[in-house]
Amino acid sequence: MSKVLLDTNIVVSGLFRSGLPSKLLHKARKGEIKAVSSSGLLAELSEVLTRESKPFRLTQDEADKVIDHVCSWCEIVSVGALPNVCRDRDDNLVLATAEAGKVDYVITGDSDLLELGIYRGVRLVKVSTFFSELGDREAWEEAIP
Repeated sequence: MSKVLLDTNIVVSGLFRSGLPSKLLHKARKGEIKAVSSSGLLAELSEVLTRESKPFRLTQDEADKVIDHVCSWCEIVSVGALPNVCRDRDDNLVLATAEAGKVDYVITGDSDLLELGIYRGVRLVKVSTFFSELGDREAWEEAIP
């Protein structure tokens, strides 16, 4: 079973849209993949969910319920020192969480992270690449309109 870190952009997309990110969250909830996160990434998710500029803007109570739901199917790991690798310093938390969680993949839509390609043995890939490597043709076919 693959152990993955779902970047915040993937979680948000999976929560509010259909398609491959939604399928990915479904696989994590069903235990078909093992998802990993950290308190820092959950705080980032909460901030994004309640951001006024977002069309889905949630109240803090609603965001807290989403975070509780994510925690029900995600392993939460403690993160040590952040590396200084990424141009966007916030992305360093993703790498530190991936390393602490000993994940196989970071699944992201962030171009800066994707540009790294691999970090300390962890593959940084798009959702479509992950499903392709997983050989999940069913998810592909269901996600294509």
